[in-house]
Amino acid sequence: MTEVLRVENVAKDWATRLPDHAAPTYSLTILMVRKGNPKGVKDWDDLARPGVGVVIPNPKITGNGRYTYLAAWGAAQQSGLSPAQVKERVHKTFANVPVFDGGGRAATTTFAQRNIGDALCTFESEVNLIKTEFGDHFEVVYPRSTILAENPVAVIDRVVDKKGTRKEAEGYLKYLWSDEAQTIAAEHGLRPRNAQVLAKYGQANFDFGPADLDQDTLEVDLNYLIKTFNARISLYYLDKSFDPEVGGDTSTIGLGLQIQM
Repeated sequence: MTEVLRVENVAKDWATRLPDHAAPTYSLTILMVRKGNPKGVKDWDDLARPGVGVVIPNPKITGNGRYTYLAAWGAAQQSGLSPAQVKERVHKTFANVPVFDGGGRAATTTFAQRNIGDALCTFESEVNLIKTEFGDHFEVVYPRSTILAENPVAVIDRVVDKKGTRKEAEGYLKYLWSDEAQTIAAEHGLRPRNAQVLAKYGQANFDFGPADLDQDTLEVDLNYLIKTFNARISLYYLDKSFDPEVGGDTSTIGLGLQIQM
């Protein structure tokens, strides 16, 4: 969305025109491991251990990879490490990547079909698709904190005005918040905004239901990262006893994750 805004195709107030900051669905970055979790991967710090192969798409050119980079960085920062230690842990994690694929699909193939690596960083919404195509040979690990990946939508004003399709375009986007559309999203592994729909489909399509999810949105001190990224990181705390204190300066740009490379 940042790139679209840059070329002025979308109004600057796009995020306030619809509910939930104009994001009808969302997902989470999770860790997928092989059946039995032979390397004992439980959290982000495990991915930095020697001998653990981590499959992550190239963060220089892929959204999935960038989400993973920020998730790993934010989790290390919230664990109480110093800025130098945070940088070192993330460096070790990415040093464990055997190949930087050019997309999420390619990374999935590397992990699931070519059997390379011990863990795959991917979106929760991809889990059922991966198991359907490659078999039930994997397990999902939810790290203590992870990044929120929202799916924003917006009308491109000059296009709909030129074609006279504003009514249809705005009607479709509003439909995405209807019970029917939210149900379709949940059936396909995306987390809906509708709490009732999430409660109904959570146990079937996600490894834990909304009752187990303690959400906290943090404005994270990006420090070194702000030179490269502009982002707001939303972390989900899966362990309610984990309540880090947030200090230092923060830098907040836009909604969810908006990246400028």
